[in-house]
Amino acid sequence: MTSIIKVDQIQKTDGSTPTIRDLAINDSGTVLQVKSFQQAVGQTMVTASTVWADTGCSISITPASTSSKVLVLVSGAMIANSTNSYEVRVKRGSTVINLHEMYHNDSTWQGDSVSLTCLDSPSSASSVSYSVEMRSQINGNNNYLRWNYSNQSGSTSTITVMEIAG
Repeated sequence: MTSIIKVDQIQKTDGSTPTIRDLAINDSGTVLQVKSFQQAVGQTMVTASTVWADTGCSISITPASTSSKVLVLVSGAMIANSTNSYEVRVKRGSTVINLHEMYHNDSTWQGDSVSLTCLDSPSSASSVSYSVEMRSQINGNNNYLRWNYSNQSGSTSTITVMEIAG
């Protein structure tokens, strides 16, 4: 025997609409939400030093569950003006979750595209913040880094986070 149930709407006892999890449907691996921040064309200029500097590229997300994962995607443009090694990192709060190192072997300005991807397990259902920082490996008064460097064609830096159901 086949049964068909037809309804116009399903509501929880408080009148709200149920989620997939409320209905006990397995949503593991599903993208639950996507947030993105694109920096306006401009520059964050940092005198090269071994101290980490905030690039201004950051975003927050509130996972639906402590079992959710967060896919973090960073795309940026950076330029340096001296022979040096530079690092760019992604942090969740104060925890480093990804690190990108590059080497600049010329005393002239040279650009670098930065692309970082990481799958994070924040184990939180509270707001989680992700940020991008950069630093030089060598101190120097004439060493400069520029994040979100804009040239004649323009460039922007973006951080995107996607919550993945766990």
